[in-house]
Amino acid sequence: MQLLGGFVVLVNGAPITADRWTRRGAAALVKLLALSPDGRLHRDRVVDALWPELTVDVALPRLHKAAHYARGVLGDRDAVVLKGEVIALFPGARLDVDATTFEAAAEDALAVESPDSCAEALKLAGELLPDDLSEPWLEEPRERLRLRVLRLLRGAGRWEDLLALDPANEEAHVELLRESVLAGDRTNGLRRYARMERVLHTELGLAPGPEAVVLRDRLLAVDPGPQPPPVAAPPRDSGRTHLVERDAELAQLGTACELAVDEGRGVVVLVSGEAGAGKSALVRAFLDQLDPAIRVAVGGCDDLLAPRSLGPFRDMAENDAELAAALSGDRPAALLRVFSERSSVVVVEDIHWADDATLDAIRFLARRFPGIPAVLVLTFRDTGIDAGHPLRQLLGSLTGTSVRRVLLPPLTVDAVRRLGAVAPGEAVEIHRVTQGNPFFVTEVLAGGGTGGVKG
Repeated sequence: MQLLGGFVVLVNGAPITADRWTRRGAAALVKLLALSPDGRLHRDRVVDALWPELTVDVALPRLHKAAHYARGVLGDRDAVVLKGEVIALFPGARLDVDATTFEAAAEDALAVESPDSCAEALKLAGELLPDDLSEPWLEEPRERLRLRVLRLLRGAGRWEDLLALDPANEEAHVELLRESVLAGDRTNGLRRYARMERVLHTELGLAPGPEAVVLRDRLLAVDPGPQPPPVAAPPRDSGRTHLVERDAELAQLGTACELAVDEGRGVVVLVSGEAGAGKSALVRAFLDQLDPAIRVAVGGCDDLLAPRSLGPFRDMAENDAELAAALSGDRPAALLRVFSERSSVVVVEDIHWADDATLDAIRFLARRFPGIPAVLVLTFRDTGIDAGHPLRQLLGSLTGTSVRRVLLPPLTVDAVRRLGAVAPGEAVEIHRVTQGNPFFVTEVLAGGGTGGVKG
């Protein structure tokens, strides 16, 4: 049974495809039991994990129904057995679970304390059930596996990979500094020290320890050698986007970028407004003014009956080999590592159309962007997002000082007048017809004004 990197079940070597798991409760029950010792768990603990809001008596019918559907999918009446107060998964057969295999290999490697053994064990690692990032009952096993991976990365001496998962790990920062000192690499070493100083301050409110300071001083003593003359960077785009009445919103995006680039305090910016409010135009104008040295990654969600899984990130990867490699395993942690390598601006447009995998990836990145020099810009329509919309839960979870909200209001009459260079009276009429919606305003102006338009 595969739980790392995705959910795949093989019964006697025959795979059970994902489309067979039409019942969420049945799939969740199998996943939960697979993560339990010997595939067995007490009935009450199953209920607590899958239906925490219900009493055992009320939840039992749901449990029996989930077990029934699981047996049907697995094709074996003894696949899920309820005996007494214990529930077992394939009690009469051998159950191989990749997560359990990885944990055993990790413990063996850590006991040997061999870098090669740790590196071999890491080959078995993967993200636990990445399509179920919001399930509370997975938090404990996911954290347990994450800690195993961190210990293995430490044992293997893979310090950059360790920092991608644990940016505030001081030991990893120090070891990378030590590598720079031994190599006489002053430039990269000082850059690493600056990153360490920034992350420790942001995450823990601490300064680098004495060992790091000593290594920094040794780097400062290294002769930097002759420096090449500065090269003027070409302009990013000669066709700049011009906006009306959006200076304040553009300034908010600029401030967020300054915090990320200059201070290493990543920011998530939520840009909202009705359809036609100019969200995309605002983002284009913001991107136009960025330093060309900043990594820019832009992708959008599509209004499809079956949206592409991780569609916006696949858009970004089309012209970025590093992102393409990170996406090869559908692992948000790999994306985070790419975005943390240098100052980045990541834009995901129209997230009201995002699929579940994209929303989970955004949630994963948004929680971790404050620790890296990057800005995550998310645009969405603020109409039609009712209590049952998948986006509602994500928006509710994005709080704190690292989250900025930019709401695009309708244009004023004066903005309509300036935009179309029309007389005040006509501007009033256009504003009445369009309600100040920028898209409708430009459409009316392109059609010659309000002639023939009835309110």
